[in-house]
Amino acid sequence: MVRKHSEETKKKMRESALNSWKSGRKAWNKGLTKSTSSRVVENAKAISKSLIGHFVSKETRDKIGSANSGRILTKEHRLLISKGVKNNPNVMKSRFKKWHIQSDEINSKKASKGNKNPAWIDGRSYDKHYLPEFRRIRKEILKRDKCCQICGGNNKLCVHHINYNKDNNNPDNLLTLCNSCHSKTNHNRNRWLVDCKNIISFNKRECHKQTDNYAWRERW
Repeated sequence: MVRKHSEETKKKMRESALNSWKSGRKAWNKGLTKSTSSRVVENAKAISKSLIGHFVSKETRDKIGSANSGRILTKEHRLLISKGVKNNPNVMKSRFKKWHIQSDEINSKKASKGNKNPAWIDGRSYDKHYLPEFRRIRKEILKRDKCCQICGGNNKLCVHHINYNKDNNNPDNLLTLCNSCHSKTNHNRNRWLVDCKNIISFNKRECHKQTDNYAWRERW
């Protein structure tokens, strides 16, 4: 159980401590280090052990932050902090890990460019050619399908050429997909070719069953 002092007792304790420092009292560990004093080592271990699982409230964190806000450190103080950080293996390990992750991300981006990318097919990924008629029929396909025909989503919809031939704009070769599903169709193309054809076939059968709108049927 933590003992709680009254405000009056706290005030007396503060005054007593302040008077003792003013009278020339010195800290017991002043000038001592872990390498020169076993007491410093034992005290550091005891403090570390007592702080395990210790929770600092938001109020306390705010007080610490406001107390340090606008604080100006001397050059000597900054040098001591820098020296302590450089000699702390945990801090250096954390910094190295962060740098290593960033380095891996940069290398992975370089390694996946051009013909090193698994989706590379003789440079055809850079072919942005679409026939003028595709701009017109694209709107009709989006209106026909209404949503992604794989996941059912309707975010960032686009029209996919099932046989990957951008010159073939037959409605049976066009399918509405979202960006996410569309990117998946660039891998394992043979499988997606079959799957997308099956979706088209299924949609055509359902369309003829559920509607008598002949104009709709003619779109297929």
